[in-house]
Amino acid sequence: IQKENQAFFTMWVHEIKLPLSTLQLALEEEESNKLVLQSQLIKMNQLVDMMLMYAKQKDNQQDLVIREVKLDHIIRQSVQQLRPLFILNHISLELSEIKQSVLTDNKWLTFIINQILSNAIKYSPHGKIYEQNQELIIEDDGYGISQEDLPRVFEAGYTGQNGHQGQYSSGYGLYLVSLISHQLNHPIVIESMVGKGTKVHICFENKKVLL
Repeated sequence: IQKENQAFFTMWVHEIKLPLSTLQLALEEEESNKLVLQSQLIKMNQLVDMMLMYAKQKDNQQDLVIREVKLDHIIRQSVQQLRPLFILNHISLELSEIKQSVLTDNKWLTFIINQILSNAIKYSPHGKIYEQNQELIIEDDGYGISQEDLPRVFEAGYTGQNGHQGQYSSGYGLYLVSLISHQLNHPIVIESMVGKGTKVHICFENKKVLL
């Protein structure tokens, strides 16, 4: 556990230095790009959220507030939060109306959605979000994940081949997503094929939360 904690904290410090450096350079320019500043602030907020989630998981802290929420509201909130990243990276998104309400924790599910969307933004110019039966599906037509990497994407620190296409990956985002989704009892399945894209299924069929 100590080695895992040290690896996570080392990764976190390294990762947060990147947006800090970018912010510093942007602020030194006479005409700073507002979208660049916003995108780096988003990344820093995500890293802070990641640190909080990691700490709570390791300390077995119960921070869940379970209630029925409209899934469409959570999705649109996440998309709005990440809007500068979509614009800056020229990402088009098809967003269908999501009609189902789910029993979940708003904050923790938002973290899951943000992480999955952030991955899609890194690796694809186009994506879509829709519901199918009792599943939420986030689909992109990006690089895809190799069949060799696919079984290991939820492992702590695993980045696979996608560190992949010039994009840095910490290897902890999906690891935390897997821990949280298990606790919320929202199973996640990832389908992917290199050159074809990735499809993430989040299942809301189960009504019990694993406290």
